[in-house]
Amino acid sequence: MLPILFGVLMDFTGIRSSAFMLMYGVVWVSLIWMYWTAVRKTEVMGSNAREFRVAGCVPLTPK
Repeated sequence: MLPILFGVLMDFTGIRSSAFMLMYGVVWVSLIWMYWTAVRKTEVMGSNAREFRVAGCVPLTPK
C-alpha cells in the first residue's frame, strides 16, 4: 500500500522526496496514537505507581 501512496504523492506534488514526508507523517501519527492508548494510562506517580528497580542492584533501606 505504501509504494502506491509514494507514487501517487510524487505525481500529485512533483516533489521527489515526498515519500519521506509521508513516512514522517505515518511515524508522527503512530507515536501520538501510542501515547493516547498506552503511555497516558500509565501512572508514574502516586500510590498506584509501580516501584522502579534496577536489575542486579540491592534496594536501599532507610536507617
